[in-house]
Amino acid sequence: MFNFFKESTIRILYTTLLLLGGVLIAWSIVLISYSKPETPFYRTTTGTVRSVQNISPRVFRIRVEFYLPNNSAVTAEAQYAADRAPLLGEKMLVHYNPFTPAEIDVKKQPRFTYQVIIFFGIMIGGLGFRFFIKSIFRNAKIDFIRENGKKIIPSEIKIEEHQIKIMWIIRIHALIICCGWKNPDDSTQLEFYSEPFPLVMRDKLNLHSARVFFIPQDPRRYFIHIDTGFDSRA
Repeated sequence: MFNFFKESTIRILYTTLLLLGGVLIAWSIVLISYSKPETPFYRTTTGTVRSVQNISPRVFRIRVEFYLPNNSAVTAEAQYAADRAPLLGEKMLVHYNPFTPAEIDVKKQPRFTYQVIIFFGIMIGGLGFRFFIKSIFRNAKIDFIRENGKKIIPSEIKIEEHQIKIMWIIRIHALIICCGWKNPDDSTQLEFYSEPFPLVMRDKLNLHSARVFFIPQDPRRYFIHIDTGFDSRA
């Protein structure tokens, strides 16, 4: 993914996802507060408007049908203040007295439940956090290998096309740079593979500029740098 976008673009991406996730979580908190009954011991359910009577321009007396936990139906009346009268059959948020179910308060039913908003907030914010952590650790690894590792010019370089997964479910075709190098000290043949590049960069990859940075004590820790405006780092 890091070779598909500039680092500044990735920063904007994970920052946006983190902010959006935070906004959704805050929205869900507002919905939780809105959905709570004003009377502490009242219970909450969903009812259906059966009749509407206009008391004043913005106050209506509505009859609502709802069901108790034992599946028995209850029809009760309450005053409802709003800019418009609710429609017959419209769903309403009902707070009722469990001891006297005919005593109710009604509110407009939110378009989305707070559970749905929390789910998307956690999912989007978590995705942004994942990108953030991955970027931080990736850059830290690059800096460590640059300072403590070895830089080599690979003796063999080739491009391979692979199918990779993005976001666990999306599959795309991408380019992988394969670099080979024979260690002159013990004749060990080492192979290094870059992070994926988009297919459109095939003609922009300057393979002669490829350099491999790795830790001699642990060759599995490496990254490949190619002059394209990006660092391909494993």
